[in-house]
Amino acid sequence: MAKGSQLSQLKAQVASSGITDRRQASASSKKRKAPSSAAGAAQLAEAEKRRAALARLGGPNPFEEKVVKPKHDVLGRVVKGKTSRPGAAKAGGLAQRRETLLPELQGRHRSGAFHDRRFGEGDASMTPEERMLERFTRERQTGRAGATSMFNLDDGEEEGLTHYGKSLNHLDEMDDVALGDDDGDIDGLATQAHFGGFGEGANEEDEGPERKKSKFEVMQEVMAKSKLAKLERQQMREKDDDIRMELDEGLDDIRALLLGVPSTSSSEPKPRSVPERAPIPGQAPAERELTKEEREKKESDQYDAYVREMAFERRAKPQDRLKTEEELALEEAESLRKAEEARLRRMRGEEEPKEKEKGKKARRAPGGDDLDDDLDLDEDADAYGLGQGLGDREEDEEGSESEEEEESGSEEEGSDAGSDEEGSNATSEDAFEDVADLAELSKAGDDADDVSDDEASAALSGSQRATTSSKGKSKSTSSAASLPFTFSCPATHDEFLSLLEEHSVAPTDVPLVISRIRALHHASLGEDNKHKLAALIGVLLDHCLFVAPDASAGGFRLVGKITPHLFALSSAYPRAAAQHFVGKLALMQRNLSRGLARGALLPQARTWPGVAELTLLRLAGIIFPTSDKTHPVATPLSLLIAQYLAHARLRSLRDLASATYLVSLVAAHEREARRLVPEALNALHSAVLILAPLHPEGKKDAATIASAFAIPTPDFGAPHTQHLRLSGRGAGKEDETLPSLTALLEVADDDADAEQAKRQLLGLSLSLIAEFATLYAGSTAFCELFTPFNALLALIDHASLPASLSAQVTQLTSTLTRALSLAASQRRALRLQAHRAIPIASHIPKFEQRGYDPSRKGQHDPDTERAAQAKTKALIKKERKGAVKELRRDAQFVAEERRKAKEQEDTSYAKKIARVMGSLGEEQREEKVWKREKEKMKKERAKQKGGK
Repeated sequence: MAKGSQLSQLKAQVASSGITDRRQASASSKKRKAPSSAAGAAQLAEAEKRRAALARLGGPNPFEEKVVKPKHDVLGRVVKGKTSRPGAAKAGGLAQRRETLLPELQGRHRSGAFHDRRFGEGDASMTPEERMLERFTRERQTGRAGATSMFNLDDGEEEGLTHYGKSLNHLDEMDDVALGDDDGDIDGLATQAHFGGFGEGANEEDEGPERKKSKFEVMQEVMAKSKLAKLERQQMREKDDDIRMELDEGLDDIRALLLGVPSTSSSEPKPRSVPERAPIPGQAPAERELTKEEREKKESDQYDAYVREMAFERRAKPQDRLKTEEELALEEAESLRKAEEARLRRMRGEEEPKEKEKGKKARRAPGGDDLDDDLDLDEDADAYGLGQGLGDREEDEEGSESEEEEESGSEEEGSDAGSDEEGSNATSEDAFEDVADLAELSKAGDDADDVSDDEASAALSGSQRATTSSKGKSKSTSSAASLPFTFSCPATHDEFLSLLEEHSVAPTDVPLVISRIRALHHASLGEDNKHKLAALIGVLLDHCLFVAPDASAGGFRLVGKITPHLFALSSAYPRAAAQHFVGKLALMQRNLSRGLARGALLPQARTWPGVAELTLLRLAGIIFPTSDKTHPVATPLSLLIAQYLAHARLRSLRDLASATYLVSLVAAHEREARRLVPEALNALHSAVLILAPLHPEGKKDAATIASAFAIPTPDFGAPHTQHLRLSGRGAGKEDETLPSLTALLEVADDDADAEQAKRQLLGLSLSLIAEFATLYAGSTAFCELFTPFNALLALIDHASLPASLSAQVTQLTSTLTRALSLAASQRRALRLQAHRAIPIASHIPKFEQRGYDPSRKGQHDPDTERAAQAKTKALIKKERKGAVKELRRDAQFVAEERRKAKEQEDTSYAKKIARVMGSLGEEQREEKVWKREKEKMKKERAKQKGGK
């Protein structure tokens, strides 16, 4: 390699490659020749050749390389990006943009483009001859692969010569030519040659030249082929007939599915029609089936009947579009306003306006002989709620009740935004009929109103019950008919009570009033209606707590009918509902703390909730989800119930009834989540200890069991609970009535029904123990939870219990015994690990002398997750910067191309204008020359005239 500077090395490479220096050429060779001449073409070719040779020879320009000198050289380390060629990179980027971005820029206003997808069109390595040859080969292959045409003479294999339809290609093989020996049968050959054509079966195996067929043979062959084709067509026709008959047999089933007509083929199968055969000799005509004509006539009659049925069938009519919730609410409110206006007009005795009578049936003017035949009292009777008379009294009452139910149902559907969720959340009135029903919620009792109704109905006779029910129905119907249709939305409970008192609303009509209030004050009908409905939640909640203790005001039955409205409003306005409920729960907790501070054992201390408080707890569990891990209302509710069961002391039967109901609420709330509530199990253990009669040595054993399992029983064996234990006086008696919450909360310790209440409470406690055993069946702590109950049930004296309670205790004991044995067998005790202990991975920590500083770059972060996150952020930032840089370069490229296009357009426009202006100047010059010549000619002509 030559030494010296870069210029010397380049000159040496040029000289060694055979490229001559143009500076040493002669002056004549340096002159540029015309491109159209042969010398000019040779000069251009030589220049192109020199340019290509220099491009191959040059290599990378060292002046275009950018070298980054590292601060410290390390042997064997490859530093990425040490040398770079910015110019080449920029040129490559520009070339790539010219190939991709420039065509998009130039074709952005084009709607279509032509893409040449011919084989080898874009391949520069193929010559035109190779490209054409490859295209021809592929075209031939495509033609062979496809279906050949019967009219294309080039398609298909070439056939050889034929003679009378027989190929002659195989005659060259000479396989079947008989070469007889010299001593062969010459007579046979002669006979075959002379008389072989006259015999039908003469030596058919010997192949020879076929003779020409006669006309008779040709016609016989044509007739045979015709018969064969006819037979094939007949077979195809028979096959089609079989398929058609199978479809006809299934037509009844298809029609039954489409039209709902019962299928005739299900009862008696339709005989499959077969082609008519010749009658069997000796068979009577009566023994044969129906003839073909009779069957066809019968089938045609059935077909005509079905066609007429389908022709006269009523066609479906298009339905109106479904109305939105706002439109339904507006229509409901408008209908209530119109009904209220009509009621007020009827009350004042005014007539209906004329515009409302246009749609009614016009009546003729009364005449003198008019006997009032067209008098119709149905409309007036319906409007005033009078009914249709004594004969149809029951039917009219049932119809009015159904219409009222439909009206209330429609009002509830269009009342507010949350009404569409009532169906999905199963919030019908039937679901809320038993708000405080111990039998439905915890298998432990029934409503007080149901019991009182059953007792009253049992005391009355059949006729008296019928009379009472008919009077009640007529009274409720008349009161509902006299109710106004429009009400103001009360903001407080006092306003609601005054509203009910003002219109003399019966307890059974309160849900109807609430429905009308919700319909009139729907959220879509006014801006302030949302706030009014949110305040209505507190009003309804206060009314539920107000009427729950009082059976005459509606009691639990009215609470159950109000609960759907409360649920719908709470679903629409959950924040306001949560505030109302949490406020009342906080008030109950303050009352509990105040009672405990006064003295938990004092009779005046109200530590246990009453009927109203229990109703509030039940409503909160119905309206809000209790299976959530945390909830703004359900969590305080669970904590308050647990605080009642843990801190309140048992002093009387009322306290036991409240505790039992709270435990039933816990069982209902935890049915889905199955969370462990130890306060409920401890309360059940204490209730059974206090109520159940034990063996003489049972008290000591019961105390030992409670202390062994750390169950707090402060009231067991205390003087204030001695009178709560069951005595043996009612051992033979059986309870015929179901337990009632209100009755249990109102019974005193010295009442005559105290023993019955004790038996009912003990039965409820046993039922709740069984329910909790089912609830916690899959718990790992099942043995620890229910072993105390099993041991306690074994200490009960069955002789002091009624037969039903004794059987219940026996059944519960056997159930717990089986469940405990199953849980103990499935439990796996803790064991030491069978394999060698795996040591914990230890790493040498990397300490930073100055500590970790997030603001300082390049510092090691001890937190791996944070370091990985920082690395990802840095990578994203780098990629974003690169993308922004590329987009900026693309924008610069587009701007440069647009500038070039604009400059080229301006240049061409300037040239065009210059050319036009030049032509105009030339014309003007010629015009001036012509004018000068004309003036000159005039002067000469005038001069000639003057000389003459």
